[in-house]
Amino acid sequence: MTIAQEYPGAAPNDSQLALLASLQQLDQDGDITLWLVDTTHLGGGITRWADQVNQFGEPIVFQDEPFIPVPLQASGFEWAGDGSMPRPKLIIGNVNGAVTMMLESLGGDLVTGKVYRLRLKTRHLDAVNFREGNPRADPAAHFPLEQWEIKQKEGENWEVVTLVLGSKTDLMGVTMPNSRITARTCTWRYKDTSGGCRWVPVPGKYFDVYNQPCTPDMDNCSHNEGGCKLRFGETAVLPARIFVAAAQARR
Repeated sequence: MTIAQEYPGAAPNDSQLALLASLQQLDQDGDITLWLVDTTHLGGGITRWADQVNQFGEPIVFQDEPFIPVPLQASGFEWAGDGSMPRPKLIIGNVNGAVTMMLESLGGDLVTGKVYRLRLKTRHLDAVNFREGNPRADPAAHFPLEQWEIKQKEGENWEVVTLVLGSKTDLMGVTMPNSRITARTCTWRYKDTSGGCRWVPVPGKYFDVYNQPCTPDMDNCSHNEGGCKLRFGETAVLPARIFVAAAQARR
């Protein structure tokens, strides 16, 4: 299958032809990155991309699967020294509006779609990619498969679509409707031994919401670290549900 067959419909315009011309033909001693975009949970499927073509000018084949040739720029995968998570970007050639059509079929967005980055040496690609075959073909010879998640569609026009990726554990901008993360306030219910605060009142240890000694009928929790320490002790492992690190993360 030729590149033109991968993009049926109207002939590419000059800009799109330039994008296609930017595709590199395979160098058997080089490196290659293959991309899989999994949107099955969004109602789509698995799309495979590569920014190179094989020695016949056709899609790269790896593990018997063809990877659609698409002009693609990837950046930002390096981890910063300060421990912050990378936010890589993919700039994908929108040849014949193929990526736009993919977006429209999924409601206009790919957020939460999975992106797999697969890096390997070209010498390990399937033999069908090379005019003289490839005795070194090895479907298991690749770097560890990286999994990313689409966090945002940053831009879209008839030439390119830009996607912002993130780690699955990167929760920046994600809300948690069933839980509140608080830095100084315990969210357990007082004296809930079924799974929350396990405090059982002890004579002489009654405190009000201001952490002041009180009578048994006024006993109530202040829902902070101080109230917990008054009851369990200064050096005890506190059963409080307090996320102290949340305050540190905002600094």
